[in-house]
Amino acid sequence: MANFIIEHAHSMSKSEQSIIDHEWDTYDRNLYGQKYNSYAWDREKQYYKAYVTGELIGIAAFEIEGGVVVLDELIVIESYRGVGIGTALLEKVIEMAEQNKCHKITLETHPKLHAVKLYEKKGFKREAVLKNHFGHEDYVLMSKYLT
Repeated sequence: MANFIIEHAHSMSKSEQSIIDHEWDTYDRNLYGQKYNSYAWDREKQYYKAYVTGELIGIAAFEIEGGVVVLDELIVIESYRGVGIGTALLEKVIEMAEQNKCHKITLETHPKLHAVKLYEKKGFKREAVLKNHFGHEDYVLMSKYLT
């Protein structure tokens, strides 16, 4: 076995990233028979923001990875809840996912939140219970399949 060390880091140099990218390309060719669309694996946080007279009143925050939209946040300022802003934000995420040919949208949420009803109304299904998750509470994993 080769002698090696393991270091903790918060970033990689361009040359280190190039080595890793090459390895992923090789992995993709072996698994899929071709190089996978690297853009599909870039996890850049994206947002839809709702405003009233210049004031931020809600956001949908998400990332796309491998054709899956991961909805990290959907929240509306309390005084604006119940008037369709959350629905409009979620619909924008669904529309964007369809336009980008994503096959799935997934999220984790607390089962007692009112938003669960919105997700179910928009076609999301509960797929799993995440026991003892955030804050030692059970959460649900919900997904909507697009293709």
